Amino acid sequence: MRPSLRDEPGIALPVVLMVVVVGFALASIGALAAIGSIRNSGRDEADKSAFAVAEAGAQQALFRQNNVLSTATFPCLVESAGGTLVASSPQADGWCATQSGTVGDGSYRYRVLPDAGSTNPSERAIAIVSEGTLNGETRRIQVGAAASTGQPAFAGGSVIGLDSLNFSGNAAVSGTMRTNGNVSVSGSATCNGDATVGGGVVPNPSICHGQVQQGTTTLGPVDLGNVWSTNDNARLTDGRDVVQSNRTVWDASTRTLTLRNKDAVTLGGTNYAFCKLDMTGGTLIAAQGTRVRIYFAGPEQCNGQTTPIDMTGGRIATTSGNPDDLALLVVGSATTATTVNMRGNGAVNQLLLYAPRSNATLNGTADFAGAFAGKTLTFNGTGNIGGVSSSLTFTTPVEFLFKQTRFVECVGPMTVTNPGQGC
Repeated sequence: MRPSLRDEPGIALPVVLMVVVVGFALASIGALAAIGSIRNSGRDEADKSAFAVAEAGAQQALFRQNNVLSTATFPCLVESAGGTLVASSPQADGWCATQSGTVGDGSYRYRVLPDAGSTNPSERAIAIVSEGTLNGETRRIQVGAAASTGQPAFAGGSVIGLDSLNFSGNAAVSGTMRTNGNVSVSGSATCNGDATVGGGVVPNPSICHGQVQQGTTTLGPVDLGNVWSTNDNARLTDGRDVVQSNRTVWDASTRTLTLRNKDAVTLGGTNYAFCKLDMTGGTLIAAQGTRVRIYFAGPEQCNGQTTPIDMTGGRIATTSGNPDDLALLVVGSATTATTVNMRGNGAVNQLLLYAPRSNATLNGTADFAGAFAGKTLTFNGTGNIGGVSSSLTFTTPVEFLFKQTRFVECVGPMTVTNPGQGC
């Protein structure tokens, strides 16, 4: 008869201990695997979060490029000692200075290459390299973006309201019309000419006496460039411009030109930088042989001024009779609503009005000849508004509005000598 384990003292205890040891070993293997999985999961989460931080840095750079004025001469946007963004020139390597920021617990740094080259001559390309770091993990990306270098300002139309065109009263409108919305005609108003309406609008051939089609209209914002500091404003006080008035019409401190009933100012310069034109009467004229450009800065530079042109009477005209010789270029604002109000009485106003960020209203009994563009354009007078075909070739500097064209992940950290290496 075979003895049982109970008859074998000293055997049961080792067996039990062996089972316990094996159990602990298996549990340890499972715990180590779980710890490794947790560590990998945490590393993967930090890695993905660092990637998101890098993306946030690139989008911040792109947002700044599109919302703070820069120029071809000063294409970089860098933070000053006071924390505000200022335009500056690139560094010796062609890249803008490194900018940095934080997103949650992560941090990013980016550099912009303002002239990344383009195969399209009408396009300006930039590159943004952004590096994000979170919990010891770092990821780097490169974003490409492009912007139009400019086009004829009035985009093939002499009467343009980006969001809408509205004609009422006894207004008579002629010329090529363009809008991304619709053309609204009410009362006894009439319009003659071809019209392009927004893609979501069903063309109504009875709107105007001309062909009506669908399409998209874009207008580049006005680029003030260096005109704010380098301009012909001094001509208004040093006698070079003819000022006929028994009072002071130009306030250099507020950059406001104020014209009343018998005032007359003849401009002989090229570029002027105003904050406001305030007319209740009088005449503003471009001298013979000149091509005057009056830039109206946005509210950010003009102490919150939101009505850069407020004309309730008087006349704006050119000595030559050519509207192209006197252009009113309104910068407006991407964030603050601005308004252009032009009311003429009885006379023909010859000018170009280019205000793609402002709501523009033309009214009164006067006629307007030239080309007119606004965010919205309303004409509710009893006069005529007539587009002049020669104005369709008028060009003006525009701000660069960049749209993303490329997105790639880069290998390795960003280097000082070549930020785009490994992208």
